[in-house]
Amino acid sequence: MPRAVRTLILLGSSLTALAVARVAHRRGLRCVMLDNTPGPAAATRGATFRRLRNADMASVTESTRDLPQDDTVAVVADSDRWLRFVSAHRAELSAGNRRVLHPSSAAIETCLDKSAFLRWCEQHELAAPRWYEPHEAEALDASAYPLMLRPEWTQHSTPTGLPKAIEIREASQLRYWLDRYRAVAVTPSICTSLLRPGLRQFSVGAARDAKGRVRTFLAEKVRPQAEQCAGGTFVRPAVHPAAEQLAARALDAIEFFGVAEVEVLVDPETQAAHLIEINARPWLQYGLPYACGCDLFGHVFEEPAENARAADRSHAWLYFSSDLYACFARDTGLLTQSKIGFAEYLSSLVRADVYATWDWRDPLPLLASASQTASGWIKQRLRRS
Repeated sequence: MPRAVRTLILLGSSLTALAVARVAHRRGLRCVMLDNTPGPAAATRGATFRRLRNADMASVTESTRDLPQDDTVAVVADSDRWLRFVSAHRAELSAGNRRVLHPSSAAIETCLDKSAFLRWCEQHELAAPRWYEPHEAEALDASAYPLMLRPEWTQHSTPTGLPKAIEIREASQLRYWLDRYRAVAVTPSICTSLLRPGLRQFSVGAARDAKGRVRTFLAEKVRPQAEQCAGGTFVRPAVHPAAEQLAARALDAIEFFGVAEVEVLVDPETQAAHLIEINARPWLQYGLPYACGCDLFGHVFEEPAENARAADRSHAWLYFSSDLYACFARDTGLLTQSKIGFAEYLSSLVRADVYATWDWRDPLPLLASASQTASGWIKQRLRRS
């Protein structure tokens, strides 16, 4: 049995890093958070934040030199940016007793590239939307629409003004958006659209250990709805065996190692499940599985089964500020457009007990974020006056 992991090196300080740090702290791990720019997780009590001089291996080595050499250390990236760093520096990060909780560099590249992932799904006969080259899409007749258009690589670190995803309903709309993509030098990923009323969005939290054993946790992205093509703001545990089985098959096929989120859409009429992507790292709602008794780190660490907790699906996750916008935005809000009722909204607020920023045991990240938002608002008002 592998030696027990005692320390976690967390690359990045995003809200995802905050969720990971809180879980690590609660399960007794020492967490060292590294980033060259302090993000919203930098203030957490769940980790010791160390600012890197640069986002390079020399700075990471310098910032972790004091960690005990005989300690078993796990290394986790919080974002696509840091996943690429892991891919480039795996040998150095794995030196000594360190274990990188991510799959091979080839698997990471496949997961990061949305077009490559859809081609990979087709090669392995895994249900997923059909992918098209841009020139193929432009030649399609009207019966092939709607299509889904996304940047081939996630654009978090280099904002371009492009939407995360957009449904394309006709050829003229496709030409317009392809011109927008060319103008900012972003490669598009085009596939068939699965959007339809009642489409269910599932986030399959998963862990696969070195022996190839997979553990999954299924959650449903209740808000916003699928047609809004946005990240989840209210997420709750769910049951759909086909979605979990498809996710597990995909992780086996790519020989995954570590913790992942597998995004799956389920057709409301046929109940057929379709892969959308694999995030080869923890994700924003990472605290929800742990609150429900699913310890994904423990599975990867191959800890004894007696350490497992009983499942409890009474919890739910909420990103309050983003959820306010999803529900009350003038033109697209689910409440303002009467797509959900006020009683349903209030019920979700009551149920939620895992949050993107707030935690009474760890209040500083929310306070720091609120202070930064207030300061920005005041400066903006002063500039206008």
